[in-house]
Amino acid sequence: MNIYKAFLLTAIIIGLDYGLDYGIAHLLKLYFESNDSLETLEALYQTISLINILFTLITYFIVIKVFEITAIWNKETFSTKSIKASHIIYLIIIATGLELMERPFFDFKLILDKIHDIPLEPYSHYERENITLVYLSISSLIVAPIFEEIIFRKHMFTKLAQKYSLNISILISSFCFALIHLPSYRNLLPTFIVGIICCLIYIKTKRIIYTITFHFIGNLSWLILIIFGEKYYSWIYRFEFGFMYWVVVCFGLLLVIFGLKKITVANKV
Repeated sequence: MNIYKAFLLTAIIIGLDYGLDYGIAHLLKLYFESNDSLETLEALYQTISLINILFTLITYFIVIKVFEITAIWNKETFSTKSIKASHIIYLIIIATGLELMERPFFDFKLILDKIHDIPLEPYSHYERENITLVYLSISSLIVAPIFEEIIFRKHMFTKLAQKYSLNISILISSFCFALIHLPSYRNLLPTFIVGIICCLIYIKTKRIIYTITFHFIGNLSWLILIIFGEKYYSWIYRFEFGFMYWVVVCFGLLLVIFGLKKITVANKV
């Protein structure tokens, strides 16, 4: 695989996923626009969420077929034999550190407000419907970790590494991985960093099951914070982006570095 094909694969995923998803969502909105009752709107959002999952699966299966990505059918891909408990612990440490390290990317606007002496509003927790959380769980804990790791790490990164240096392969595959998370621009750089970390984990362990597990842990922590994160966000925003806030961010970076180094050591044993 060359860089052109890597971007072509990414463009197909984005085009199919967003084209189908937003196209049907727009038709549904037109269909329901005559009835704007709360029950109808809730049904609309639930339907769109379900369609999003279905079309994402359809998109990935089309890409797997077109690009002949047969690795997903390999039993060894999902084999849990010889998985080391120490690796899982280090993956949890990395995921924890990543959450702390990436805070400034998501808090960027608030940090700018603080610099310009704009009063910070207190954190407010957004409650989600149970059915919405179910759809989020399926998408973030099952679909994304499996298909994204198979396509962007086991396939794209591996194929790129056969033609280019490891550094180039890591950067290109991670950038493509980040692109599929648009239009959330705030998530672009964080997902790029996640892609790099996943590539490093894959290089060191030689097992895609570890990057799938790391992706699962990272998304699980995100989901938990959506539901139960009020105390966490209230705690971290209490520092008002001062010295202690950046101490926490740096501590997260140290956790990520520590976890990656320990996985290297564990892999040599």
